[in-house]
Amino acid sequence: VWCGYDPSRSRDDSSFVVIAPPEVGIADFRLLERFRWFNKSWEWQAAEIEKIVERYNVKFMGVDATGCGAGVFERVQDFYPRVTKINYSVETKTVLVLKAKMIIGTGRIKWDEALDDVACAFLTIRQDTTKNGMVTYSSQRTSTTGHADVAWAIMHALSNEPLAGKRRKARVVVGGR
Repeated sequence: VWCGYDPSRSRDDSSFVVIAPPEVGIADFRLLERFRWFNKSWEWQAAEIEKIVERYNVKFMGVDATGCGAGVFERVQDFYPRVTKINYSVETKTVLVLKAKMIIGTGRIKWDEALDDVACAFLTIRQDTTKNGMVTYSSQRTSTTGHADVAWAIMHALSNEPLAGKRRKARVVVGGR
């Protein structure tokens, strides 16, 4: 599985997701589990992530280590050294959003319809501009979706797939065929 984590900054929850990636080619991703942690210490959250890692065969984990996620990242690194550190920048957000738009737009991710906050979280993310005029992405804070935390956690997990999708093996052509 691939996992993603988005920390809590203020008034919202931390989110952790477990996603089953496609086994072959360009197929569907499946959201297996979503965790929402309110007002929990980063030590507690890292301990919960460790329990999840013990239950699954984790091949990738993306953790937002910008700001308050740094503590969780460091603790996770102790038991899962392959964890990928995600530091937010305009470029990072753009790549995360472009990948998610491609996967969602082609219907390649599935989740239980009872998780209605997942779609809502993605819908709160908007294109915006920085003070310097650069395109970036931001999310509105709502009582249902927090700060789109579950959407960002999903994007952190999906970041393991290259932006252009799965790379296929090159076909060798011999003799002009």
